[in-house]
Amino acid sequence: MVEIRNKATLPSEARMPPEYSASRGGSPLLTRREMCHGLLASVIMGRFLRHVHADEPIPSALVTSGAKKTGTIVIVGGSNRLPDGSYPTEIEDLFLELVERTGGEEAGVVVIPTASETAENMNADYFFRPKKRPASLEKLHTRSRDTANTSAFTEPIRRAVGVWVAGGDQRRWVNAYGGTLLEQELHDVVHRGGVFAATSAGAALVSVESILGGDPAEMGTGIGMVKGGIFDMHLDRGRLPRLLGVVKSRPGCVGFGLDADTALIIQGTRGRVFGAGNMRICVHPSGAEKPSIDVFSNGDTVDLNTLKVTIVPNEERPAPANVTVGAP
Repeated sequence: MVEIRNKATLPSEARMPPEYSASRGGSPLLTRREMCHGLLASVIMGRFLRHVHADEPIPSALVTSGAKKTGTIVIVGGSNRLPDGSYPTEIEDLFLELVERTGGEEAGVVVIPTASETAENMNADYFFRPKKRPASLEKLHTRSRDTANTSAFTEPIRRAVGVWVAGGDQRRWVNAYGGTLLEQELHDVVHRGGVFAATSAGAALVSVESILGGDPAEMGTGIGMVKGGIFDMHLDRGRLPRLLGVVKSRPGCVGFGLDADTALIIQGTRGRVFGAGNMRICVHPSGAEKPSIDVFSNGDTVDLNTLKVTIVPNEERPAPANVTVGAP
């Protein structure tokens, strides 16, 4: 029997996957306002939510849609330090598992840290820290748009099975890579069956129109992997009002808000939540007085077709263009 329920009514311990200890804290308790919105939204949005057991295996990383192979997109809400100063690795471990399931144990990973102000000074291991090191791990970084538009620079992406986009400031990414060949190559990773992951600032850039920063949000053009949705990260830092402001001004757009240490794994037309925190789906229908908010936690799945959110085929991407925004 399929169980339909809104997780906003559950205590925080029940929302935590079993592999996370209580010492990690996870997502803070939902506010009273969020709980009320969540209960109301369950009537509207509940049909998108299916509870599955946390120990259910992750489905195969390859999904066939018509004649086109579709890979996996992993959208991560960022990460918070543990009490000992380290970072959780569960999401990175899962990403690497998906990469190896797709390309074998020799599959390579490329890390792109350009959104970070420390991109020049740190190696790939600083931005990507799974417990098990991949067979090959390569950092790819430039601040030059001309360089990002060259086949020689982007060649490591064509070799890789997995790409991990690190966090930082979205505007650094847009100024270096917006509309360039590099972004087109990232689309090719997904559409040849590979695994693309983006965390924090990288996660905000996954959609066609993206939050670049600020509150109220400054909007701009993102990497464009997902159409019909807008992503915000670190909602555990009180960013829900910013996301609600974005969806209110865009009737029909779906807002996805991810806590730190929480990921949405998209394969084909199905999304699944993994991690210690929550994901909120927010919509504000035209003419409605208030938005609807539904809360998803570890193991919950989302039907993207029902939400009218699509994975953008590579051929829909515009030709490379000069895109710049203000300094971060």
